[in-house]
Amino acid sequence: MVIWALFMFCISGGRGLDYWVEDYIQENNCLNKEVFQNNGSVCAAVEIRNTDKDGESNKALSKCKDVLSLKLFEICIHTRLIQGGNLTYCNNGDFSFHCCATNYQCEDDWKGLTERNTAKAVQFLQDKETFLQRKVETQGFKTCHPIVGNNASICHEDCKLFENSTFNRQCKSRGGLLKCCIRREKVFCNECQYCCTVPFCSWNSRNVIQLAGEHDFVEEDIYAPIVETKPAPLKVGVQAEDMLSSLNLFYKGGSDTRCLKPDQTKNSSEWDHYLPEDFVKALDEKDLRKARVIKYDNRYLNFEDPEVFTGLTGLHYESIMKETYGFDFVSKSPAGSFRKKDC
Repeated sequence: MVIWALFMFCISGGRGLDYWVEDYIQENNCLNKEVFQNNGSVCAAVEIRNTDKDGESNKALSKCKDVLSLKLFEICIHTRLIQGGNLTYCNNGDFSFHCCATNYQCEDDWKGLTERNTAKAVQFLQDKETFLQRKVETQGFKTCHPIVGNNASICHEDCKLFENSTFNRQCKSRGGLLKCCIRREKVFCNECQYCCTVPFCSWNSRNVIQLAGEHDFVEEDIYAPIVETKPAPLKVGVQAEDMLSSLNLFYKGGSDTRCLKPDQTKNSSEWDHYLPEDFVKALDEKDLRKARVIKYDNRYLNFEDPEVFTGLTGLHYESIMKETYGFDFVSKSPAGSFRKKDC
């Protein structure tokens, strides 16, 4: 029996992966201080200024959660982080803000990871509409659609409609650029393809690039000309716009957070992806045209495709892995072993 020795880690920039959706509340500040001395807690600390202002405390909490989430990812690196657990935070006025997570949960092993992924694929195939509506309601996507053959053009049509939205006018009033991220993903099977949209605004404020989604501007539905008024997202778990500038490369259990680059000169099934940091930082159409791209490669993170899988497990697996992922060394190893001598 052999396994692939693939080591793919999450390179995150900008806003982090938010497993705790609560904002700063003064009444909850420094509750359960014993958590900070508990050996079972994972803690982080960030600098805070103007500690008498609640707005600063909320910013510090956001930064602290970013650092804390990365620590948990490192702890769960061999499988994946399932739950961020309970969050405790403390701003005691010493210009440092502390936060801790308890009762977080890592996947026990890859068998459990695979079983969960299989269950998700079955769930998607049984009721695609409900599955994708749940992603819209809980993860902050604007629209999601099932697709076939990697064709995400239906999401591109949604993005065109957003150009006439109130959100776009508000974004322009700040000197910003409204962009629409098109995500193309699978739910662990080749027939389980879908795409989603994430419209967001980026602008320059005192030489700092700011990002905002629709809920950061107004509370009502700012896409009223397009979609009927509906409840705001429940914000459960990781939010789509929180991952805009991250390049998430998980072999199992992660999402492809890259944004497609629509191109009328190409088949929509073979659109390239923007390099995340270039896409997020683009402040005008000129910047967007200059944004670097990741060329389309059907083999990249596409293990669900039977032809791709056959190639990766066949005689030419070594050359395919090197071409697709840029590895210098590739080898099959006995289950449970690691190859270090070639590093």
